[in-house]
Amino acid sequence: MFININNIDIYYENYGKGQPLIFIHGNGEDHTIFYKSADILQSKYNVYLLDSRNHGLSGHVESLHYDDMAEDIVSFIKALNINRPIICGFSDGGILALLVASRYPSLVKAIITCGANTNPHGIKKRPFLEMKREYEETGNELSRLMVQEPHITREDLRRIKCHALILTGEHDIIRLKDTSFIAANIRNNELRILPDEDHGSYVYESDKIAQIIEEEEGFLIN
Repeated sequence: MFININNIDIYYENYGKGQPLIFIHGNGEDHTIFYKSADILQSKYNVYLLDSRNHGLSGHVESLHYDDMAEDIVSFIKALNINRPIICGFSDGGILALLVASRYPSLVKAIITCGANTNPHGIKKRPFLEMKREYEETGNELSRLMVQEPHITREDLRRIKCHALILTGEHDIIRLKDTSFIAANIRNNELRILPDEDHGSYVYESDKIAQIIEEEEGFLIN
């Protein structure tokens, strides 16, 4: 399905009934990475899978920014009258979850961030330099986004009032220092470092994130 918000067509799919749960993919991906988890969770949750602008089947713009992508999510929630969803975001999607919860504290029930960072140097040096080289060689807008944004401050994080489940893989490309910074500045947080997982191994085309959500249901919903 498509919905036009903020002058752009956003593609989404919707499954199940219950507590609303919005999944947001990472850079260069689309909604399909969550199919395995959505299949499990739709028996208890009203699951929404979105394609961010410039991704998947959604519309494209020339200049891409996390602020605009976050506003798309806010407008999506309001347009469909979704009552206090949980937002689960992977990588770029986790950044968007932080931005939405910071700027609209009463809009969401809880957030789950999977490998999110607060600034470009929250990414470990080697993968950051690879992203930077890719941007310099190709001018790719998706690469530019990761090496120049976001800029989430301590004050931004402290405005988040909902419960926040902060996830990172033991072998993530995100610096543990930055992940810990996120958790330390959100009052109602739970930080989990997932053994033997990398940046996306527990999310990308996996049912592991569904299992984690089921395990953390009491924290996320109550």
